[in-house]
Amino acid sequence: ECGLPAAGRNRVMRKDSIHFYLTKRLLIVFVILSVVVCLFDYFYELEKIDDRVMTLALNESNHFMRDEIHFIHRGESMVLAENAAAHLKNSAFMAIEFYDAAKKPLAGVAQPGTESLETEFNNLPHADLLGDTPKYQKLEHQGRLYLRVASPLVLDGSIAGYFEGIYAVADATLSEIRSQMALSLLKVVAVDIMTTLALYPVILTLNRKVLDYAGELLDANIGTLESLGNAVAKRDSDT
Repeated sequence: ECGLPAAGRNRVMRKDSIHFYLTKRLLIVFVILSVVVCLFDYFYELEKIDDRVMTLALNESNHFMRDEIHFIHRGESMVLAENAAAHLKNSAFMAIEFYDAAKKPLAGVAQPGTESLETEFNNLPHADLLGDTPKYQKLEHQGRLYLRVASPLVLDGSIAGYFEGIYAVADATLSEIRSQMALSLLKVVAVDIMTTLALYPVILTLNRKVLDYAGELLDANIGTLESLGNAVAKRDSDT
């Protein structure tokens, strides 16, 4: 008789405390899941940023290089230097260099004040930057993002030379990209929150069913023990 009230109280306590334990564990899962997914999304968005900036740089360089491939093919370095210097005046490129098919420098020009930027880029390994496909290196210099872009110049199906330029990412473009990146991360967190909130009532309902089944099983066991106790009490000591 003393065990029945205690069992009932324990069931009530378990039902009351499940909210605390469930909230605690779901919060832990939410934090871990958010960190993992956000890290994955962060690096994925970084790759998208690099690809987008790379595309911007290549689009500008391709627009400029369409008329320069023949000069590169003929090795007319003076014309290349003059055209590159004229292009830099209204360009996001800070420096431009041309190479022949053997990767030997043909011509190069740079905007004034880019010496330290070029030095930092030259300190990076770039032996394999000139290749069959466009490649890039990323560098943050004095609070601004720069890309050194290298692209092969194809004429009549074969590589006639190479273009290499240091591209300055516009602050407005970078700000827009970062805003999109932050929005993407917020979407990930929002999805994690909604998933956690959706799981809470489901887990709580399942847990209550388990507790109810456990309570019914406990009541059945206690009833069996009472019946056995009453049966024993009705027998004499010899039996």
